[in-house]
Order: sequence, then structure tokens, then C-alpha cells
Amino acid sequence: MAYTRIARCIATLTNLLFLSVSISLLLITLLSAFNPPKPVVSPERVNEYPQFIVTLLLIGCYATFLFVLSLLGLVSLCFLNSILLFVFILGQVAMMFMIGISFAFTLTVRKRLHMKLEDIWKNKPNCLEGQPCVPLDTFRSSENLLICLLLIFFVVQIIQLIASWYLCERRSSQEKYKLQLQKADEDDE
Repeated sequence: MAYTRIARCIATLTNLLFLSVSISLLLITLLSAFNPPKPVVSPERVNEYPQFIVTLLLIGCYATFLFVLSLLGLVSLCFLNSILLFVFILGQVAMMFMIGISFAFTLTVRKRLHMKLEDIWKNKPNCLEGQPCVPLDTFRSSENLLICLLLIFFVVQIIQLIASWYLCERRSSQEKYKLQLQKADEDDE
């Protein structure tokens, strides 16, 4: 019973955490789509780069799916139904694949984007030869932050998946036990 309470608390807290993160991400994505950031890293407008649009779409899809999944998780914790919790677990697995795709996209585009930015910024006032290029360093640090955040989300998602799986197993065994008791009562009659 103590493990069930701990798993329930972990699942509830992670669902609330992901719900607040998803709302924040949706707001930031909408704000960035309608009011793109100033071009600190690139000499051109940021919203003209296809990588910016693809990244906004990925983050928007991720945030929307995370919002729906977190609500489903909170609802599945309220109702004592193992099937609803199992659907939530399937959604979590899909979310983990989505995080993996975002991680892979970030890593694969990284080198080409760095080379393109280096060519664009070559011999500009902020990137003179032999000196550190501040816009490129800013871009690389933001990229590293994104990769770290994706890894943190992935780890928290694994913790949530383990807690939800444990709760699903407990509920499933409780439902089986109740069905066996009902069957035994029917056989006695």
C-alpha cells in the first residue's frame, strides 16, 4: 500500500509538472510565432529560417500532446480504471518517441546549421577572424540548453512511466481479484 501511495504521488506530481510545462511551452510558441525574437544569432530575420519554423512546429506539437496527455493522466488517476491508465501509458511511450525525434532532429541539424551560420557571420563586426564569435557562441549555448532540457524531460518521463506502470499493474490485479470474488459468489449461489 505504501508503494501505491508513493507511485500515485509521483504520477500526480509529474502530471502537474508536465501540465504546467505544456501550458508554458504553448504560450512561448504562440508568442514566438507572432512576435519572432530579434536576430541576435543571424543577420537575417529569424522567422525566415526554415529551421525556426520546423522547431516551432515541433515544440507546438510536443506541447499540445503533452497538455492532452497530462490531462488524461490526471483523469486516469482519479478514476479507478486500469484501461484508461493503460491508454495513458501508451501515450507516454509515444511522447518518449516524440522526445527522441526532437533530440535526433536537434543533433542532425546542428552541424549544418553551425556551418551555415559561420559562413553568414564570417568577417562581420561581431565575428572578426581570430576572435570569438559571440552570436555563434550564444546559439551553441542555447542549443546545449535545449539538449539538456530534452534529456531532463526524458528522464522525468521515464520516472512517470514507471510509476504509472506500477499503478496500472496494481489496479489490474485488484480488478482481477474483484472479478474472482464475484465469480466465487455467483458459484456459491
